[in-house]
Amino acid sequence: GQCKAVLREIKKKDIADPFLTPVDWKALGIPDYPTVVKRPMDLGTVSSQLEGGHYSSVRQLAADVDLVWKNAMTYNIDGSWIYQSASKLKAFADAKFSPLLSTSGGGGAEGEVTELTFEMKAQLNQNANLLSSKDLYGMVGIVEESCKKALDATNPSEVEIDIDTLDLATFLKVERYVQDCLARQKKKSK
Repeated sequence: GQCKAVLREIKKKDIADPFLTPVDWKALGIPDYPTVVKRPMDLGTVSSQLEGGHYSSVRQLAADVDLVWKNAMTYNIDGSWIYQSASKLKAFADAKFSPLLSTSGGGGAEGEVTELTFEMKAQLNQNANLLSSKDLYGMVGIVEESCKKALDATNPSEVEIDIDTLDLATFLKVERYVQDCLARQKKKSK
């Protein structure tokens, strides 16, 4: 219920219009779109998948909604109106989903990741290795603030984060941060 309400709110925004239906790249004359955007996503598709019971967690739904903005920001240049719209809507959607993501610990289908799997930890570890040292400092900062016990600072020149010790909330925060950093890096290298 809450998820549908959030989705409705996002879709009601004027600037959400271009994101309500799949990108018709043929009509728009942008044949390279499918090569740049590997997994197209739009709010209409998200809605019908939500109605069809496709999402087993808020997290999955939020990830697909996020993909709508990420795709637009990947394909369009920074500063273009569509990029700016996507960026605004991303901030709006993140703010709306954030309380749902943190409160839905239980409750079945509306539920959320309640435990960290080995795959999630391995993936985070792998992604963290791709970060620049500046971004890594940021990551350490988040852990220091949220879950100090996971930091091993015995060697000051090389602070280590013990991913196994992270609590769920901190892990998700770090994971989101790392993904944002990697998305930024990708953009720069374009």
